[in-house]
Amino acid sequence: MTLILDHISFGVRDIEAAKLFYDAVLEPLGIARLYEGLDFAAYGMTDEEDDFSIHQGGDGWCPDPKVHIAFKASSRSAVETFHRLGIAAGGADDGAPAIREEYADDYFAAYLKDPDGQRIEAVCRLKQASAPQD
Repeated sequence: MTLILDHISFGVRDIEAAKLFYDAVLEPLGIARLYEGLDFAAYGMTDEEDDFSIHQGGDGWCPDPKVHIAFKASSRSAVETFHRLGIAAGGADDGAPAIREEYADDYFAAYLKDPDGQRIEAVCRLKQASAPQD
């Protein structure tokens, strides 16, 4: 599959609070903070590429509650952990982990609002193994 985006960046009001929040929610998805400066933090899955970054508000970096970013999760348990840790780190529940049949029968997702009200999601599209039939 070819991706159409190279990276995504957006603004936050409090970079230190946002770093703590995103460190917590992205870790179960295998995403780590790769580097940072005084007014930004960059995240990715390797030491080579950042795919996502947050920037202190100002100079055009304004938080926007209409933002919606969906991060891939490798398992349903990673989605559940993303949701639980996000709430503990100051995010707000915007949809508990569940199958979203309106999208697809294997679309397992959870939604949070980050401390700035921006909507983020973790989604796993792996079908659960069926229980053996007796």
